[in-house]
Formats: sequence, C-alpha cells, structure tokens
Amino acid sequence: MNASICKCNSTAFEEWEKAVSAEFYRHEDMVVNARLDLVYGTNTTNERYLAVPARAMFLAFVVVTTIGYGHCTPRTPEGRVFLIFYAIFGIPLMMTWVSDVGAQLDSLLSYLIGKMKSRCGSKKSSEVDRWELPRFL
Repeated sequence: MNASICKCNSTAFEEWEKAVSAEFYRHEDMVVNARLDLVYGTNTTNERYLAVPARAMFLAFVVVTTIGYGHCTPRTPEGRVFLIFYAIFGIPLMMTWVSDVGAQLDSLLSYLIGKMKSRCGSKKSSEVDRWELPRFL
C-alpha cells in the first residue's frame, strides 16, 4: 500500500492503544479480585467464607446432592475430614430421601389420575390399574 495514501496520526493511535490497554488491565484486575472475594472459599482474601450460615448450608447441600461445584471447601484438615464423613453418611440419606419423594409423587399421581378417570366415567371405582400409569420417576 502506498504510504502517501494512508496518512495516519501514529501518536494518536499509540495513545489510544495505551489507554485501552490500561483500561483492559484495570478491568481484568477488578474481575479477578471480585472472583477471589466472592466466589472462592479457600482464597487468602476471605478467610471466613464458610462462617456465613447461608454459604455453609450451600456447601452442605452441594456435598449431599453430589453436585460438587468445588469452589468452596474447608481450610483445615479437621474440616476436610469432617466433610468426608458428612458426605459418606449424607449422600445415602439424600438418595433415600429422593427415593421417598419419588414414591410420594407416584402415589399422588396415581390418586390424581384415579380421580380424573372416575370423574370422566371411564372407571366405576377410584382404583387405578398401576400398569396404565405413565412412569416418570
């Protein structure tokens, strides 16, 4: 390309580039610090992350549901050992609870379908043949 055609002000571009770079690094620092302060529970800036009851309950829920986000963990070895035993007993209890909720929902669905069938007149009794029900759970 011919240099005489493109007459750019190089100092203005360099100043713009410096300003954009400075703003980018300022924004990057802001994002990194916010992530360290608000998300990670094991960072050095926020030592008492799990001291807040809502965060501790969130960790307890994440552990027993086996979701495992992994961004908050106990700092001390004692806390980590406790969390292991909590998970060993909590996960089977959670699975039992989920199974019980599924059984209750199955009973509720059977009852509701039986009521709908009896109101529509398709069956004389409110008893529903369990083989006719769709299985969602």
